[in-house]
Amino acid sequence: ANEYLRNPGMNILLARPYVPMGGRTVGFLSGDQNQKLEAFVAAQTSILRKHLGKKFNADFGLTINLQLLEAIRGLDLKNTWLWVDECQLLTKEEFKCILTRVSEGGKVIFTGDPVQSDLRNEESGLNWVCDMIEKHNIQGCDFVEFTDDDCVRSGVVREWLRVFEQEGV
Repeated sequence: ANEYLRNPGMNILLARPYVPMGGRTVGFLSGDQNQKLEAFVAAQTSILRKHLGKKFNADFGLTINLQLLEAIRGLDLKNTWLWVDECQLLTKEEFKCILTRVSEGGKVIFTGDPVQSDLRNEESGLNWVCDMIEKHNIQGCDFVEFTDDDCVRSGVVREWLRVFEQEGV
């Protein structure tokens, strides 16, 4: 958010893969593309609203937009930051497609928790892309790993994270 405020020519695209949790789906959603995507990127827009305040509302639809991942092929992310949340739901092929969109002044921010993948019969690409960054020492690419000690949502969530880790779930 601070980087966006310092760079008036920058654009932000918010995206999240659509993988139904546990195989469930909400079915057909009415509305245009943004209306359909709003529910899926609500966590991201909430964070940006918190940090940008009124500027978020003023810029939404102009320099801050929602991006359907299925329509990312062919995009040029010049001077654009693409923030993809829930990346544990991306496959290797989807990571490859997204990573080859970045051009001058662009960045991609991937956030996700490898333990929370709902992909069925397919390995999450998040671990793969982190392995590739380490293995090939790719310049300009970093990742940050958090532990349950970094959890700020609530104490009970922190406890659940510890239980899940102990139980191997």
